[in-house]
Amino acid sequence: MTMLTEKRRIYVCGPMRGYPRFNFDKFAEVTEILRDMGHEVINPAEYDLAQGFDPDSPLPDDYNMAETIKRDIDWILNCEDLVILPDWEFSVGATAERALAIWLGRGVYYWETIEAWALDLL
Repeated sequence: MTMLTEKRRIYVCGPMRGYPRFNFDKFAEVTEILRDMGHEVINPAEYDLAQGFDPDSPLPDDYNMAETIKRDIDWILNCEDLVILPDWEFSVGATAERALAIWLGRGVYYWETIEAWALDLL
C-alpha cells in the first residue's frame, strides 16, 4: 500500500452488469476518496455518464461492448495501478481487467482491503 501514498494514475474497476445502477454509485464513492487522496482516477462509470449512458435503464440493444472493452484496455495500459471493487470475481469484465493489469505489472489493490487505510489518510 505504500505505492498509494504517492500520487498515482489509478483505474477503478469492478462489477457493473447485474448491479443496481450498474454499480455506478460505488464507483463514484471510491473515486471521490481516491481523488481526495490526490490521485488521478480513471472511472469508466464517469465516462459512461458523460456519454449519456443512463444507469437506471437496461443496456441498450445497440450497446457496443467491443468499443467499451477497447477503451478500458487503453485506460489500463496507461494507468499505474488498479483499485478493484468488491465482488470483482463475479464479473467477467473486472476479472479480465485484473488479469491484464497483473500481466502488465501494474499495482492491484482490492478496495475491501484498503478502504479503512485510505480513509485514515484523509
